[in-house]
Amino acid sequence: MEQPQEEQEVGLCANCGFLAKLRCASCRQAFYCKKECQKQHWNNGHKEKCKPYKILESKELGRYMVASRDLKAGDVIFKDDALVVGPKTITEPVCLGCYKRVDGSYRFDEPNHFYELVFPLRCLALKKKSPKKYEQLLGLESHYEDRKGTYLFKENQRRVVHMLRNYFFLQEFSAEDVDSSEKSIHTITGIIDVNALEIRLAESEILGLYPVFAMLEHSCTPNTKHTFSASRQVVVKAAVDIKRGEHLSTMYTHVLWGTIARRDHLKHSKYFMCTCFRCADPTELGTHFSALRCKSCDHGFVLSAAPLDELADWICTSCNATMTADEVRDINLKLGEEIESVIAMPSVEKLEELVNRLAKTTVHPNHFHLFVARHTLLQLYGRDPNSTGEDSMKKKEKLCQDFLKVCTALDPGMARLAPYAGVALYEYHLAVLSRTRQDPSEKHVDQAALRKDVETAKALLQQCIRVLQDEPKDQPEGALCQVAQENLNELRQWEATLYS
Repeated sequence: MEQPQEEQEVGLCANCGFLAKLRCASCRQAFYCKKECQKQHWNNGHKEKCKPYKILESKELGRYMVASRDLKAGDVIFKDDALVVGPKTITEPVCLGCYKRVDGSYRFDEPNHFYELVFPLRCLALKKKSPKKYEQLLGLESHYEDRKGTYLFKENQRRVVHMLRNYFFLQEFSAEDVDSSEKSIHTITGIIDVNALEIRLAESEILGLYPVFAMLEHSCTPNTKHTFSASRQVVVKAAVDIKRGEHLSTMYTHVLWGTIARRDHLKHSKYFMCTCFRCADPTELGTHFSALRCKSCDHGFVLSAAPLDELADWICTSCNATMTADEVRDINLKLGEEIESVIAMPSVEKLEELVNRLAKTTVHPNHFHLFVARHTLLQLYGRDPNSTGEDSMKKKEKLCQDFLKVCTALDPGMARLAPYAGVALYEYHLAVLSRTRQDPSEKHVDQAALRKDVETAKALLQQCIRVLQDEPKDQPEGALCQVAQENLNELRQWEATLYS
């Protein structure tokens, strides 16, 4: 029996009003009866409104963004122009136009305080320079009331508000040109702190404010990823396939922090508590990324009884022994300090001892503090003078496999973990290729195993290139992508000699 065909959706032509079956391929919202109508409608304003997303508003979420059509991983969702760009932390003289270092004999020994004033001053200057952009800027959330009385508010009062008003006499300017009241300046510093994106440059790091990007809601497993163009547009792409109507999300904290640290950071910097499914899951998507070893039994791991309650006790999965949230915080603080001290001057011997000891006595092997140490360790195998043998390459391969499993579980679209996963994939291919370096005196080479290893190495390099393809070319991750492409070309040439 033939299946009935799905009835094609129809609508009214957005240009002439007749019944129409053609739809705009980008936004999927407008119908057209013929190509000529589509072209006319595009030129008459649809070009500016045609987006694969819609901005909605609710009491609970405020303004947020949903997909207006199905999106495939890699689809460009939008490119957002910066309202204004300013410095973050600069330790030496730079041009305030392009932020490139200015050669000269004078150098700063510490971040220069005056640079903190440039970004808010540029924002305030928009009132005169571009009233429309200034209105758009003030539409961003500042959390002024939430910030009043906090340490950051007091520091901004001393370092920015006081300096602009009393040192640079900003209040002497006309109110039509600059909003120089204390509340206005605090509002601007709040907008910067809450909404600005970090932009990494070859010489320094700067901040940019992007009005459309600010509509993206937060998730610890975001479905979009973003990069920056040479003109400092933020380019947002789908990290995974997204269905029509799904909320579009990004991440406003660090993907490699445990749940307590992520939620604390969001609470004190973005003024909300995340309730996404990673935060709500005590196992963090099966990775046990925050789990501690139980002190009362040999096999249990301690997990939060209620991850969305920051004061909840932590309970052993085996013997039901408990720890307080404060105890867990103290353990993580000490772990972080210990691991930082080892990573500052890393060696295979020190890192192996640290990782093995802590995994047996204190934390789950996948714990987020160990994750950072393992990322350093997998790069040292084969490079440290004391770890160049076959055993080290086997350890490297196993470590890369385990590392990538956690990366995939936490961030399947590599929205935030691309740099870490790219390095692991590249190191993994080196470990596999090390098996292909046969002793010239060896007469019997397992051709099947050799071909399998070559194919595996090629696949790992291809995946590394895919993961890193959007990374800036002037950053280490972009450079690694180029190296991976060169290695892949060389491997293909060598493969041709094997089969000829």
